[in-house]
Amino acid sequence: MAIYINNTKKVTNMLVNVNGQKKKIVSAWVNRDGVPAKVFGSDHNYMIPVTANSYIAKSRGKSFKLTIPDKEEISCTATANDHISLSGNMVTVSQNAAVGSVIPVRVSSDSVSYTVNIIVAPDISKNSYEIYDSNDLVTLRTIVNHSAMNDVSQNARLMNDIDLSDVCSPTAGNWIIISEYHGIFDGQGHTINHLYMDVTGANYAENYETYVGLFGKTNGATIKNATLNGSVTGRSGSTSKNMYVGGFCAYSTNTKLENLINNASVYALYPSSASIAAPFYAGGICGYSPSAEYTGCTNNGIVQGKRYSGGICGYGGHFMNCHNTGKIQSLIGDAGGIGGRNGGGIWTTGCANTGTIIANSGYAGGIFASGSYVSQCHNWGSISSSRQSAGGIIGSGGRIDECYNNGEITASGQSSASYAGGIVGSALNEVKNSYNTGNVTGYHAAGGITGCQQTAYVSNCYSIGNYKVNDSGNAYGSIIGYSMNSCQLINCYALTSRLHGGNAYAVTKTNCESVSESILKTYAHKLGDKFTDDAHGINGGFPILAFQTT
Repeated sequence: MAIYINNTKKVTNMLVNVNGQKKKIVSAWVNRDGVPAKVFGSDHNYMIPVTANSYIAKSRGKSFKLTIPDKEEISCTATANDHISLSGNMVTVSQNAAVGSVIPVRVSSDSVSYTVNIIVAPDISKNSYEIYDSNDLVTLRTIVNHSAMNDVSQNARLMNDIDLSDVCSPTAGNWIIISEYHGIFDGQGHTINHLYMDVTGANYAENYETYVGLFGKTNGATIKNATLNGSVTGRSGSTSKNMYVGGFCAYSTNTKLENLINNASVYALYPSSASIAAPFYAGGICGYSPSAEYTGCTNNGIVQGKRYSGGICGYGGHFMNCHNTGKIQSLIGDAGGIGGRNGGGIWTTGCANTGTIIANSGYAGGIFASGSYVSQCHNWGSISSSRQSAGGIIGSGGRIDECYNNGEITASGQSSASYAGGIVGSALNEVKNSYNTGNVTGYHAAGGITGCQQTAYVSNCYSIGNYKVNDSGNAYGSIIGYSMNSCQLINCYALTSRLHGGNAYAVTKTNCESVSESILKTYAHKLGDKFTDDAHGINGGFPILAFQTT
């Protein structure tokens, strides 16, 4: 090891007398905050302790020393090649080495010998691996999947657009996921083209759970500033375990996903023999993310899943300024333009959907199928559920502030739970400062703002869209279609006198009225400070929300 005397004189070789023999000191114990800690000495080169089957990632031109803990007089041997050079326990990666090469090196002492695998890593700058092509990305995957010791954790940057068709395609085979990612992946505005996966869960599973996407699992990671093109498909086989399918990642925790664009198609499919109870999560950006944050992400691809399908994420997450344009479909569960299901009391803001949303059996919503708190979001897409509730913003649940819907909403299921609402299909909390201009059709109930209001209140809202029900009942109204419990209408306006359904529970109305189109166009001031006049005609002259002008 090396020490300095008076901070100037460097001593690189220290010897001790052991039973009359001189021995070189290669490590020492120090006291670190009261805890003994072993340190390895080095001169200008890394000293890397190794064990059996270790993986070490080093870029071209790097030199380092290998040592075996508690052993001395280390030597290294390798099959002759031009990728590395060896001198004692010193290893130097050639400047001409092929990135991605994995070179086995035998590291030996007088009593033990290990094989260590040296991965020739991509070049490094700004504390990140530089990814120029598909081979570099495959090498990053090798480093991550082998938990290789390296110089930059798992950080990587795309240096240009890359094409994966030479490593994954219907003929080349499936992309193998980057399995456990914890670093910062910065696309720097570049595009990953031709990602291809079409895998069956039984053959592509971890603990019988299937992860399908560019990244499999991420934890504490950041993935940002990239566009993805291709096709991502997960098939369950006959397994009843969970399946997670996403464009960029399958399953994320404590991860930040920023400024990502997915154009890839995403499918989480199952045969008729698969268990209905097994959750299948499909999302354009990520399949499942109970604690991830999404900012400025967009999905343009088709997303189709068995249970929970979302344009950005199938289940969970916190979303800001995200947008979906793709067709989203759930075969037997929930579908949402931004998320399939969301909860946890976290506000989602600034999101929009213009895609078609279809839930064959579950809830459907322009932003979320169910759950969550939503503000300053809007929907222009067609939203439909063939069994449960459908809403322009949320299918069921949630708390709404400053949202609007212009899309057509349909809940066609022939059941007593088939509610359609311009803003919320079945509302569990308050809805305020919102408006609807879209047509609403429900089998059992239809409302311009909420199809079914289960509790709380609707305030500072208006609706000008048409509404109707397909059964023989009268649970329809320009604001509320049906109230399951007592609720309040406060400061709400419509073009018809039927503000709520005729068979509703007690609805208390305060400062609510039916007015003409010309009068309603002047009512921004009555609706409150979240509204303003439509000075530029973006809403046919009817009041708009103030955030629409910014």
